[in-house]
Amino acid sequence: MRDPTDENHGNAVHAWSPPIVGTCQGMAQLQEKAKEIVHAIEHPVEVAKELEHEAEEGSSARTPLIALVGVTVVAFVIFVIMLSIAMTLYYLNGG
Repeated sequence: MRDPTDENHGNAVHAWSPPIVGTCQGMAQLQEKAKEIVHAIEHPVEVAKELEHEAEEGSSARTPLIALVGVTVVAFVIFVIMLSIAMTLYYLNGG
């Protein structure tokens, strides 16, 4: 018969059991964050309106960041449009 202790450390050998899912506090927090992310992805228009309202109020510490990101996104979109027009004209003229 086999000895139930590990030869190297003297610890008892236990059968493997699967972890219990959802009982850890960290797991619950991860699940809540995942729900928040899914909600934000499902309702981007609502989130954008909330951020716009928050930026208009100006009372939040995130207001400068929200405004800066908004300006950066608009500038990037204009840059991409201008670049695509310039590249199209370049290749149409034999570039």
